[in-house]
Amino acid sequence: MKKIFFAWTVISLTWIMSCQKFDYEKALTFDVSVEKTTFKVGEPVVFTITGGDANQISFYSGELGNAYEYRDKNRVDEVKDVHFSFRTHNTPPGAENDVNHDLFISSDFNGNYDYASVSAATWTPLTDLYYWGERGTWQNVWAHSGTQAITDFIDLESGKPFYLAYRVTSPGGFTGSVSRNFRVQGHSLMVETLGQNYIVLANYAGMQWQLVHPFLTPAEIAENSGTVITSSIFLFAYYGTASPYYREDYEMWGVSRKFEIGTDINLGADNSVALKQYTDFPMESHTHYYEQPGVYKVVFIATNATISDTKQVVKELEITILPEE
Repeated sequence: MKKIFFAWTVISLTWIMSCQKFDYEKALTFDVSVEKTTFKVGEPVVFTITGGDANQISFYSGELGNAYEYRDKNRVDEVKDVHFSFRTHNTPPGAENDVNHDLFISSDFNGNYDYASVSAATWTPLTDLYYWGERGTWQNVWAHSGTQAITDFIDLESGKPFYLAYRVTSPGGFTGSVSRNFRVQGHSLMVETLGQNYIVLANYAGMQWQLVHPFLTPAEIAENSGTVITSSIFLFAYYGTASPYYREDYEMWGVSRKFEIGTDINLGADNSVALKQYTDFPMESHTHYYEQPGVYKVVFIATNATISDTKQVVKELEITILPEE
């Protein structure tokens, strides 16, 4: 028992001494230099790194979205345009397979997902702005709508909320069997700023589509048709043959969640680019390419840290980028 206790004491003391040995980091010798400070657009800017004892290295190029001075404060940019796009797949061809589709935007929908509220809202058509998939058999290539600006239909000055909505209709009174399906996926609602930033407001899932029928509840929609919103596809499907509404007129809405966009948008703080982590080999250089002319404040941050001590060196350089000749 005494031998076990003695061995444990030795191990504990060794561990404590090891911790004490590495609790405090020595001063960093990190440095960064360039052969010249003026370059042209597209020319490689090579930063030479000396010292080699930094465990972590972070980099700010000085470009929009990667500027050191915005590391702790939000960057606000002015909205230039709002873009929307999607992909569609239409019903198979045939005289009995009529499917009509429309896309709308509204700024006075009250947010209640019932037919009375949808009918009472003012819906401005966006259908003609987009390309819609041709009729074809299932599993044909999906058609991209094209990315279009819908800024003119949004009141940016007031920041008034808006909703997007699909409406799919199909006439009744037909004979024979039909396959009246219309599929939508791959949505992208995006803001473009004057500073050439692109911020995705919502993808397909982020649109949070909800079904609205003239008289069926969401549960009854599922019972009477194949219309469904899955994790990747929004399917508008005609009434099934067992439904009492089979061969009658079909109308279905898919309405998005509320969106609010003003004249300005908060882009948040800028983040650094991690060049080196603890497990990486020492760095001797870093190469960066600038696509726009201007004067850039470049910052490298070298860090060594333990549980009780942190050593950090910040190196700043000014780089001038000239236009291509």
